[in-house]
Amino acid sequence: MAENSETKKRKYFRKLPFICGCLTLYISFMAIIPLSLLTFLIGSPISDLTLEIIQVDGYFYFLWGQIESGTSQLSFDEISIANSIAFILWLCSVTTGIFGIIGSSYKAKPKNMKKMGELSLFFLIIILIYYISLFVSFYTSSVTVSFGPGFYILIILIVFFIISGLKITDYNELEN
Repeated sequence: MAENSETKKRKYFRKLPFICGCLTLYISFMAIIPLSLLTFLIGSPISDLTLEIIQVDGYFYFLWGQIESGTSQLSFDEISIANSIAFILWLCSVTTGIFGIIGSSYKAKPKNMKKMGELSLFFLIIILIYYISLFVSFYTSSVTVSFGPGFYILIILIVFFIISGLKITDYNELEN
């Protein structure tokens, strides 16, 4: 009998956890998505998309630090409780990205992939809760505060990690 073309198709990695891991690592290290590189295709100038989580009166808060009036301030410069919290959150986001990329392999054990996905989801929810509490604390002190595109990307990443975790729940796959 002829084999089904579906059984012949080799799968090397799961796309959704891989994309989530790469995007999380990008947010962890970068400040912008350079959309202006695409102007030669479209013909009209496009501004770059900044990846700040929260914007407060000229301060832009990222996962790796903050920018004030074009001056970057890393959270790792001096030792204090606030900087250690920022460092731990940054470390959680980098770990989430690495777990997303490692967990996207089909050669990984499904139980381990599920655990890495749940841990990544837990880390992202902790980061989200921290920035929501930071937003509320700034909002109550009557300063101009708004969520940036990075915050909404974090929410999208949480949804994608939930969807990718639900796809691993094939019980035959978990038993092997």
